[in-house]
Amino acid sequence: MAREKVGAYKMDSKLLDKTVKLLQELIQTDTTNEYATEIEAANVLIEFFNGYEIESEIILSPEGRANFVATLVGEQQQEPLILLSHLDVVGPGSEEWTYPPFSGAIDKGVVWGRGTLDTKQLTAMHAAVFVEMKRLQDQGLLQRTVIFLATADEENGSQEGMAFIAEQYSEYFTDASVFSEGGGFIVEDNEQRYMFVAAGEKGTAKVKLKSVGVGGHAGAPPADQALLFLVSGLTSLLQQSFDPPTYSILENYMGNFKKTIEKSEQTSEDEIFIKQMYEYMKFPTVTIEKVDVGQQINVVPYYAEATIEIRTLPMQTKQDVTAILEQLFQTSNVEWEITFFQQGYECEIATNELRYIENTSAQFGYPVAIMPFTALGKTDGRFIGTFAANIYGISPVMIPFTEVLKRVHATDERIELDSFEYGTKLLVDTITYLARKEVEIYADSERES
Repeated sequence: MAREKVGAYKMDSKLLDKTVKLLQELIQTDTTNEYATEIEAANVLIEFFNGYEIESEIILSPEGRANFVATLVGEQQQEPLILLSHLDVVGPGSEEWTYPPFSGAIDKGVVWGRGTLDTKQLTAMHAAVFVEMKRLQDQGLLQRTVIFLATADEENGSQEGMAFIAEQYSEYFTDASVFSEGGGFIVEDNEQRYMFVAAGEKGTAKVKLKSVGVGGHAGAPPADQALLFLVSGLTSLLQQSFDPPTYSILENYMGNFKKTIEKSEQTSEDEIFIKQMYEYMKFPTVTIEKVDVGQQINVVPYYAEATIEIRTLPMQTKQDVTAILEQLFQTSNVEWEITFFQQGYECEIATNELRYIENTSAQFGYPVAIMPFTALGKTDGRFIGTFAANIYGISPVMIPFTEVLKRVHATDERIELDSFEYGTKLLVDTITYLARKEVEIYADSERES
């Protein structure tokens, strides 16, 4: 008998209106990181979820910071789906805003305020998704367990947020597919509109360098100065290519970046950005964080120290970095020590899922081609990269990536309502596709027979 699959899930329009209001209420809670007030936003979420009879809880960190979690259990033991965002924001800064930074004002189709792009908009989008998942559960159609998680302290290293949650509740994330921040933004060349979805993140290696030489009076500086040895070592490190010894999944997509670069004249802001992203994905970076040569006046110091940070490629291990440093400094007067290492991650790109997003976006009248990339900066995904199955950075908006970078952490952070509604609908449809049972229905002629 011929059967057909149930079509795309239709979002409740009333829920969309309530989600916009939720976004405003979240913005109106001043959760500037140093104030440690995430509990206020968590209470807003509790009230919202209570309206849909969804149970939730607040998990306090050792320092009393609030992390919000809710769980809907699916009917089959499949890998869970995690909806991850963070509740804290950076401060508003000293510049004057067009609208107060914690007003959540809406004017001419734009929502204004701190967190509208990092990441209270994503928290609100995920809340709408979760309500629709509750509806599926009530109908007996929820196949996979879905977990909603909004964390604390992300803007200051996440020690009271995701670092704590990942250590204490690792069972949440084992083999999970995680939808988080870091992507979902638009880049266009002269032929194609891309949506950049983060599918990996660089790692971090903190390295301490130290050199010892001959000290003395500044009026008669010795030749074997510690600082000269250190400068030579830093120069060699900054020029080191750090070629990855391990195959990278995202290399499959670098060809798309290269093709775009080759076919364009790289005159527009977006085309220049695509080239910059290609270079960022291809190479590690080295940043000098601190140099210490003492504070004595008119004295050549006998020692010099520096602290550097290496943003490693996703698949580079601590052993890889160690081998590079050993070779680089084997004949040098510089001692080194890796004081911290956190490996990056990459996820397998589920082509059918990405195609589904593309098809759905096209149905919304906004065709895009998904472009997986390595996330800029650090996200909470880094704490679960070694045991989650996939981590996708996707907060879908119809805003150019270059414009997002200008707004995030800046004065007049804001999001257009049509972008917010588009992203909410796209995530609802996508997560429903992943979480819902494959229900089959008979055609009317078959029912009659």
